[in-house]
This record gives sequence, C-alpha cells and structure tokens, in this order.
Amino acid sequence: MINSIKTFFVNISKLPTMIKDQLVETIGNFRNLRYRLNNLSESNMELGVFHLRNRNWNDAEFRFKLVIRFLDPGNKLAHYWLGWVCLLKQDHKQAIIHFEQAAEEDKIGMLSFVKSIDTVHKVPNDIYALNRDIMTDVFMDKFASETEDIPQDLVHELNEAITDSLPEEYNILELGSNIGLLGKEINKRMQESYKLVGVEPSAEMIKAQDIYFSEEAIYDSMIQAPIDEFLDKSAEQYDVILSLDGFSFESGLKNIFQTVFSKLSTNGYFAFAVHSAPTNGFSNKTLEFHYNNQQIREELIENGFNLLVAKDFTIEIKNNYSIFVCKK
Repeated sequence: MINSIKTFFVNISKLPTMIKDQLVETIGNFRNLRYRLNNLSESNMELGVFHLRNRNWNDAEFRFKLVIRFLDPGNKLAHYWLGWVCLLKQDHKQAIIHFEQAAEEDKIGMLSFVKSIDTVHKVPNDIYALNRDIMTDVFMDKFASETEDIPQDLVHELNEAITDSLPEEYNILELGSNIGLLGKEINKRMQESYKLVGVEPSAEMIKAQDIYFSEEAIYDSMIQAPIDEFLDKSAEQYDVILSLDGFSFESGLKNIFQTVFSKLSTNGYFAFAVHSAPTNGFSNKTLEFHYNNQQIREELIENGFNLLVAKDFTIEIKNNYSIFVCKK
C-alpha cells in the first residue's frame, strides 16, 4: 500500500510535465497539418495554372475550385485564375463574379475588361500579353494546315514582291514575334546580311523560342514590349517590317499602319498576315480582333503604301488569314 501511494503521488507530480508535452505535441501536429494543407493548396494552384496554359479548362477549373472550397477558402488568387478560366470558356457572368472575389489580385483590370467586353475597341496591353502567355502552346499549329503554311507563304510573297535591291546591310523588324515561327522563315528565305529585331509582348512566347527552335538563335535582338508602345517610342528606321498576326489587340489598324509607315526607310517593305473575316470583329474565345480585307486595303492606301500583294488563305473552317505585302 505504501508503495502504491508513493507511485500515485509521483505520477501526480509528473502530470504538469505530461500535459505540457502532450500540448506541445498537439500544437506541432496542427502546425504540420497546416503546412501540408498550405502545400496542397499551392500544388493545386500550380496545377491549375499549368492546365490553364495548356487550355485544359475543365482540369484548371477543378483545381482552382478545390482550393477555394476545401483547401484555402477565400483564396483571392484562385478566384483570379478561375475568372480567367470562365472568361476563356465564354462564361462572362461567372468570370465577373470571380474577378470581383479576386479583389487586389486582379492587378491588370480584368474585371473592368470583362464587364465591357461587348464594346471593347482595344485589348489592354497587360491583358493581351497574358492571353498570349496562355496561348503559347497552341501557336505552333495556329498558322498551318496540311496544305497551307502562313509564315512560309508570307516570306515567299515578300521575296517575290521585292523589285528594288535591299541595302547591302539592312534591318528587319518583326512585330509580334510569338514563338519564332516567322523569324525562322525569315532566316531560311531572306537574302543574307541583315539584322533581325523581334518585338513580343509575351514573356512565355519569348521563352518558348528557345524550346521550339533550340538549334538556332533566330533573332539578333529580342525586345519584350507592347507593339504599339514600341512603335511609338522607337526612333529606328527599318528596311523591312513584318508581322504574323501581331496587331490583333486593335479593333482598327489605321493608326498602326500610319506608325509603321513612319518607321520604314524609303522604298522599304511592309508584309503582314491577319486573321480575316467578312466584317471587323472581336472573338470572345481568343480575345483577338479579326479584320475585313477590303477595309485593310483602303487603310493601307490611305496611309501612303503601294499595295503589291493581297492573298487569302483558309487554315480550317472559319479560320481564315490574309497576307498583304506593301512598299513605301
């Protein structure tokens, strides 16, 4: 009995330490659980953005909703990216709801843009660049089919139209150089002794140039900048200016043509391809504008260009492109 009583009081004396140890262990378990949940939230966010950039809308939507509903309720960044998914799925009502929930995470004004999408005349530069980031992986097949290759045809038509010899050392500017599709054709088909400068708003597309065309350095200089801002600020003159659908952020191209004309050297050439349609319009699916051929012809002539080539191409149903080659 005496030994039992001693043991009882010894255990009583250890009780505060035991409680403290149990409390520390419990707190540690909660911290580990919170850490794992946070990592799970971050992992699903990364997967969601990955699926978004690969245009797997449903998979992206699942990941962002998983974060919002279970892993990190109220995550504003998840709402922001989910707003993008809804926008590209053309569910504008839900896009507005999620961009509102995104609050300060909507740093580039997506909420305002979606609310006015039916009357948009220009895609803001930050939104245009981010949309091109998302579209990077589909650009390789955007301008080609089994029978047509728009980048190749554009450079071919330019070479056919050149009547005056270019300077021995000449400059080429490509506007909207995307993943290097047109730049590669320029290097294959243009006469030597030129400097090729590329301008592209999307950081992801510039990175992809080294992935798709790792065997060669396509551009002598690559500038990440909005097309219109670059043209407004540049003081350089170019002998040739080209673009593969690099103006699709503007509802009308008259001002672009005027600025390009001013950047061309005397007798310089301007060759470009645009997504064409019976009327000017905006695609809620791609967030890009398309243009009427006749209106483009008129605007080129109004701005002083001599129109040398105008050709239409069909890549697939309702996916038409037009090529224009002009001379200053």
